[in-house]
Amino acid sequence: MRRSHRLAFLLFPTLLLAQAPPGSSIPRADDGRDTAPTAGAAATRWRVARDALQAGKPDDAIPHLLAALEYHPAAPALLLDLATATLANADASALWRERFVRALTDGQGRSKLDPAQRKALPADELKALQKLCELRAQAAAELTKGAESRRHDPKGPPGNAIVARQLVEAALVVMDQAAGLQRTHAPALQRALDAHPVDHERVFAALRRVMAAGADSARNAPTTGPAADPASRRAQAVAAARIAAGLCRQAGFRDLQGPPPPALGTLGEEAAAVIAAHHELVRQNARVWSIAELEALDPAARVEFTLAHRSEDHPGVALSTTGRYRIETVCGHDTLLGTARTVELHHARLVAHYGSDPFLQQQGLVRIVPGHDDLESDGAPFWWAGGFQAGQVTTIRFAWSSIPALGRILTHELTHRFDGVLRAFCPSWYGEGHAQWTGGHYALMTDPTCVEDWLDRGPMLTALNKGYADRANFEKLLRGQLDEYRDNYDVGYSLYAFLRGYPPTAPRYRDALDRWEANLRAGVKDPARRPWSSKRCRDYHGRVGDSATPTPKREITGRLLRCGDQMGVPPTRVAS
Repeated sequence: MRRSHRLAFLLFPTLLLAQAPPGSSIPRADDGRDTAPTAGAAATRWRVARDALQAGKPDDAIPHLLAALEYHPAAPALLLDLATATLANADASALWRERFVRALTDGQGRSKLDPAQRKALPADELKALQKLCELRAQAAAELTKGAESRRHDPKGPPGNAIVARQLVEAALVVMDQAAGLQRTHAPALQRALDAHPVDHERVFAALRRVMAAGADSARNAPTTGPAADPASRRAQAVAAARIAAGLCRQAGFRDLQGPPPPALGTLGEEAAAVIAAHHELVRQNARVWSIAELEALDPAARVEFTLAHRSEDHPGVALSTTGRYRIETVCGHDTLLGTARTVELHHARLVAHYGSDPFLQQQGLVRIVPGHDDLESDGAPFWWAGGFQAGQVTTIRFAWSSIPALGRILTHELTHRFDGVLRAFCPSWYGEGHAQWTGGHYALMTDPTCVEDWLDRGPMLTALNKGYADRANFEKLLRGQLDEYRDNYDVGYSLYAFLRGYPPTAPRYRDALDRWEANLRAGVKDPARRPWSSKRCRDYHGRVGDSATPTPKREITGRLLRCGDQMGVPPTRVAS
């Protein structure tokens, strides 16, 4: 559960008893990171790289060495070969020489090179790198000693536990890819963390107290300190509620790693009530900016706006061009303005795609958050999701990107909004594949319609490589019985694009697709049959009729990709 690290700082120092926040795991001594590859893909890559070096082609060797390094990141032999292969790039070669010497470092900071290895490094550079390794070892020893010295006090404040975790994190950075140092100090670092066990029940109790304090009347509130301010109490209550909601959402994910989460009881319901009350407060009281007002702010005022609206208790709020959408975000002025300007462009394109607008009397709400943990607090169904749609609320993550890129995921999620009304009960492959199609089949945000003469070939190849040319796998997709939900995106896109546009001159299944879509509100009794019967889908899933003989893969590949080849458009219109 990833949000717990915020908790210590939120509740420090009085409400949370001493326990270490989560963080990086201690490297295992037997993970093979510093051994040269002897078998498997890494060994093959290394062999090809060495052949390229022998042939005087260092540029050809570099990609193979980097691929092998993913499996053995501290293998001295690989690192030395990389230093040799990058000699034409002085900075890159220096980086790999430092990594090489670091990988040879033992627990005391000594790095011993054999005569052949010494010839690969200038003597003065080697001396400096060895001195750096000695300093690295001294720092690791001091950090480890400091972490161990932080004693556990079950009834004390969380200071020692937090400092211990930070010292461990610093030690892991100092010892990064220095396997000798890691082996020496890993046991002590683990002991330092184990000395501060996590007590989940105390965490949950502290969250409940902070949430309750936000609802306390002024009569019961403290008279001094930050907690005396009702706005401050509400802000902390919202933060605590979002932490609790995120923890509960994470606990429900199917693919959790590590020990199972503890029982959370009614924590999720309590957090949801606080968050719902907060959203209603924002709806009633927050200033709603117009596009013109946001555009009128000068650069200094835009920075001031961003700083004033960077927390969940006080988001920036604006209306879209004609008020069809309300946008709320803590991601800054430019995000708010860019979304308000463009969201109706994507809505209008979808109206053209569907042929009707079911939301003439309903305003949509778009919430834009900066992190995956924020998505989880808002109810994301999967840890990896970039956004999700819930009724009239569209929630998406936006970080380090652009407004046009935001438009792609916004279109994807708004497609779910339209499908939820016009094509209810659609299966997962269709919902995700269709949304991938609408999110990808336009060039400019101002395009009024989706384009038909474009094809993203990547999902087609993914469908083939993951075995969906096999009838059994194909029917698992149709019936919604996939082990990996994410396959619905690429394989669903592949199937939807195929049914909608193959062959491009006269799409064979377009009429059947249109009829099926029109009847989706009535539900589907057997999603593996009409209109996707074996005869109609033999071109896709690689079988002919009811025959058990698979179509050769090269033929399937040709069928799936021929759609793009037959478009008759410049290659730049077809994604590769």
